[in-house]
Amino acid sequence: MSGLLQEEELKSWLNCERRGDLIRALRRARIPYAIGVGGCIVTSQGAIDGALLQSSVALSAENDWDDVRVGG
Repeated sequence: MSGLLQEEELKSWLNCERRGDLIRALRRARIPYAIGVGGCIVTSQGAIDGALLQSSVALSAENDWDDVRVGG
């Protein structure tokens, strides 16, 4: 699903009150966004999911799995 998320939803989700704070939060999270009609910031659920997936893969690659012990 790639529903469109508008600025007010994004502000609520990322706990941002100002547009500039929202843009910084989206950039920090590497979530692509667009500026829509009237300057409204929009992104898609697919863009968010993709950024979260890339972040998850990067974190997994950084872990040192040699130190992981299974079964106590």
